[in-house]
Amino acid sequence: MMGLSQTQSNFKGKLKYAWACLGSRTDLGKRYLSFVNKKNNDQSVIILMYHRVINPEKCRDIFSTSQITVTKDTFEKQIKFLSNHYKLLSLEEFYGYHSNGKPLPAKTAVLTFDDGWEDNYLNAFPILKKYKVPATIFLTTGFVGETFVFWQEKLRFLLKEFLKKSVDERRFFLEKFKNLPGPLKSCMALNDKSAIVDLPDNLMDMPEKDRTVFMNDLEEFLGFPEFPIKTNGFMTWENAREMLKDKIDFGSHTKNHKIMTKLSAKEIHKEITVSKIKIEKELNIQVRAFAYPNGYFNKIVMENVKKGGYRYAVSVDTGLNNIHTNPYCLRRLNINEIRFLKPGGGFSEDLFSARLCNWL
Repeated sequence: MMGLSQTQSNFKGKLKYAWACLGSRTDLGKRYLSFVNKKNNDQSVIILMYHRVINPEKCRDIFSTSQITVTKDTFEKQIKFLSNHYKLLSLEEFYGYHSNGKPLPAKTAVLTFDDGWEDNYLNAFPILKKYKVPATIFLTTGFVGETFVFWQEKLRFLLKEFLKKSVDERRFFLEKFKNLPGPLKSCMALNDKSAIVDLPDNLMDMPEKDRTVFMNDLEEFLGFPEFPIKTNGFMTWENAREMLKDKIDFGSHTKNHKIMTKLSAKEIHKEITVSKIKIEKELNIQVRAFAYPNGYFNKIVMENVKKGGYRYAVSVDTGLNNIHTNPYCLRRLNINEIRFLKPGGGFSEDLFSARLCNWL
């Protein structure tokens, strides 16, 4: 049952969404959003968090959640809007203001990308290059240039294949796994295709060993179907070297994208240092920036990042930053496709603008 505070929060969010949608239709709406934008962006920096920039023609073969995808057409509209209305800095340039205590330019924004997907190179890079926009990409070094995939994307693919099986076949397989999390078992038993997208994110707390056994057995049961790696793969080091020549910088996102708060002190140290060394060796740069996988960090993880030689780190905590923000837990605004759709469809500059001032 939804609690009162959550209900109030959802209601408040819907009111804000409705008001932002009206922004372009009324003078009052435009004036209010302009006021909020100026108030919240004055001496603040927005750090935008992107993940994937996809080709809409290949959506059926992409198994990432819509929370981390944006089509390349919408992405270009967002970059064009940012270029026209914001001072776009690199993360390193922002750190320069931060470390020296210098006042920030009005309406400042920074672009970041997590994971190092190949579509960052194929689809995002040409647009960033066109508008001369700097960005930082956080690489998961164990996946760069490899055919490995994140377990979340792999599980969504396997579940989609599993739901093609008959009820009796599904029931037979599920008998082997009595202790599966409730949401996963319900989806698999009831043929609930709509739940597939969000399921992997609800299984973060499932022990990695149990999850691996389950997925290996599921893959074998399905006859080892071929995963569409071409639309769900990661960039190569050669891609990164090319991007480095045009305002794109790189930071670390660990080696294996594991939840840092669940690792031992030795494992934390290894994930943080091995990835940094690898990037510096491959790209001949000094790596100063770090991004916490899935945003999970605590005091121990943060201290290891500091000791590992990083100057700053970004989280997934929502909000704006200023020169007083802790450089090891910089806040970001998640950007995707669905968040900025008009009620009738299509990209809404008003919703995007409202998000940029942390109003939505």
